[in-house]
Amino acid sequence: MTDEWYVLIEEDTRETERAEGVELKLHRWMLVGTHHINGDQEQATAAAKDAALHYLPAGQARRRAGPACFPHPGRSLGGAPQATEP
Repeated sequence: MTDEWYVLIEEDTRETERAEGVELKLHRWMLVGTHHINGDQEQATAAAKDAALHYLPAGQARRRAGPACFPHPGRSLGGAPQATEP
């Protein structure tokens, strides 16, 4: 029997905006991705490290005009790992 693990990718952003002459410092938190892992803690840890190495925050992605997260074979930000063809 294998355990079920979820690797969650969250993003915090801070912005300063002005409204009616008042400076507002906004802090936003957002869940931007999940990886469902069927396996042991070692596999979940490896998946978390892999996701951390390949994730590019949205703010940086906009500056680079690229995707927010680089897809890698067998993984989807939407949920469970996908099958890959040989």
